[in-house]
Amino acid sequence: MADPDECRPGPADARDDPCDEIVRRDERQRLYEAIADLPVRQAAVLIALIEHDAEGYAEISRRLGLPIGSLGPTRRRALQRLRTDPRLASGSRTSQRPEPAAATRSSA
Repeated sequence: MADPDECRPGPADARDDPCDEIVRRDERQRLYEAIADLPVRQAAVLIALIEHDAEGYAEISRRLGLPIGSLGPTRRRALQRLRTDPRLASGSRTSQRPEPAAATRSSA
C-alpha cells in the first residue's frame, strides 16, 4: 500500500495520481461517517443536498417532508457541527500546515 506522505499530489499531477484518489476516498469516507453521527434531520438534509444537488430546495423539501424554509437553517447547523468534528479536521490538508503566526511569534 502507498505511504500516505507519498500520496500528497502536487498541482500538476492531482488528477492522474492514484494516491490522490486514495486521499479523496478517505476524506469522503470520513465525511460520510461524520454525517452519519449528526442528528437524523440534519444528516438527511445534507445527504439529500449532496446526492441530489441538481434538484432544487422545493423538490428536496417534498422528498424529505420538511418545510422548504427549514432546509437552509438545518443545513447551516449541520455544517457548523461538521466544522468542529475532529475526524474532518485531522485529515484535512490545511490542518497539517504550520500556522504562520505561531511560527513567527517571538518571546519578547
